[in-house]
Order: sequence, then structure tokens, then C-alpha cells
Amino acid sequence: MLYYKKHLKKYSRQLRKNMTEAEKQLWSKVRNKQLEKCQFYRQKPIGDFIVDFYCPKSGLVIELDGGQHYDKNMEERDKSRDGYMKKLGFTVLRFSDREVFENMEGVLEKILNEISPNPSFSKRGNSFQRNEISPNPSFSKRGNSFQRNEISPNPSFTKRGNSFQRNEISPNPSFSKRG
Repeated sequence: MLYYKKHLKKYSRQLRKNMTEAEKQLWSKVRNKQLEKCQFYRQKPIGDFIVDFYCPKSGLVIELDGGQHYDKNMEERDKSRDGYMKKLGFTVLRFSDREVFENMEGVLEKILNEISPNPSFSKRGNSFQRNEISPNPSFSKRGNSFQRNEISPNPSFTKRGNSFQRNEISPNPSFSKRG
């Protein structure tokens, strides 16, 4: 169990009830073990602080920075806070609210990389799921996610529109453009 200052519990409950729009959007993607079946907590008291998101399985702390975090005093407080979390053995990721609004897939990819080194993921419904790891992965885009393809030492491809499709395997690969 993590140590925290008891007076922070009441404040963290208030923060959970009054989340920012960026926090709500990220929470909708990480709640209910949607990422690698990892549990995330929001507005979690740790020591002297309340962190925006915390994943105990990977020791990951996620902070979302709104405009107030770019003030010189707040930047110093954030550095101090990050140092405190790192001393406790946590990895800290910081994202701007703007990143969450404009590049949610990139934010989730960075989180997934911290949860699981060398990951390969597919989006299944509303969650991301790990694919089997291969030393030489290949991917194809399906909808809004990437899916791992089977690997062949000598593949051949056919171009279809803007993408390539794998043909039957032959000892001498050939490439052809259709369409």
C-alpha cells in the first residue's frame, strides 16, 4: 500500500468529481483495464502529492498539464514533484492538455510503451490488446489501429491502392502494382 498524507484523500475525491476535459478524455481510454489489462487510478494520493493517473502494475504516473503548468513557479514545482516520484521508483509521463485533445493515439502509444517494453498492439473494440512479439514485425493499418502481420523471410507484395498486400511466399520475392 502506498503512503500518502491522509488529508489529501478528501481533496483527491473532489478532484475526481471535477476533472478537466483532458482528464476526462484520457480517463475514458485507460479506465476499466483497457490498456494491456492494467488498472489505472485517477487523482491518486501518493506521499505529499495527488497525481492525475497512476498504474501500480507498471509504476507509471501520468500528469496532464494545462496552461497553468507553464508558469515559471509551477514548472519548478512540477520538477520537484517529478523528482519525488522518481525517488519512489515511479516513471513519470507528462502530456499537455493539447496533446490529449489533438493526438490521443500518440499519447496512448507512449503510455503503452511504458506499460510494456517492445509492444505490438491492436485495437479491439474500445481497448488495446498486445499481439505476439516478433523480432521483425510488420503491420497493417485496420481502421484506427495497427495489426501485426505474419512474418516471412522472403515475402512478395502486391500494391493495392495506397497499401501493399502480401502475396503467396516464393523463394524470390516479387513486387507488383495493381490498381
